[in-house]
Amino acid sequence: MDIQVPSKDFGGRQLTVRPATFFKSAYLMMDSEKAPAGPKKGLFKRTYLLRNNAGKDIVATLQHRILDPIPNVVLGEEIIELARPLLWYEYLWMAFPILLFFTGGALGALVGGGTAHFNSQIFRSDRSTFQKYLLTGLVSFGTTFLFLIVIGTLQLMLHPENK
Repeated sequence: MDIQVPSKDFGGRQLTVRPATFFKSAYLMMDSEKAPAGPKKGLFKRTYLLRNNAGKDIVATLQHRILDPIPNVVLGEEIIELARPLLWYEYLWMAFPILLFFTGGALGALVGGGTAHFNSQIFRSDRSTFQKYLLTGLVSFGTTFLFLIVIGTLQLMLHPENK
């Protein structure tokens, strides 16, 4: 699902953002192709060098938000917000599985972080608000339940004397 970037400098051309997935970060597309890379701005800053309709080069940067698959786009000095920021209680609800870190260590953090990322994808979908909360609640509960069963089974297999 590509998101159109509204900009008067690129009228008539397809400037879009492809949102992040579990295995890929978000990136910019120009006319259905990945936009050319721009100058380096640090380890995690991805920039693109775009030529607008007037022939001027513009540096574009994606501003990522924690757990949000849809970044803001910075075209030169202009910041374009493609989607409203998630609210604090949405972050709290979708990131609740990260608490598995405290009970399951690194494995808990991996499962909890993956679940929180999946929940963020659901929050950015076209579903109704009720469906978003219901689905993310079911995903969080389901993965937590499965995690506890797997951890319990591993404990019994590794330490059978602690039955």
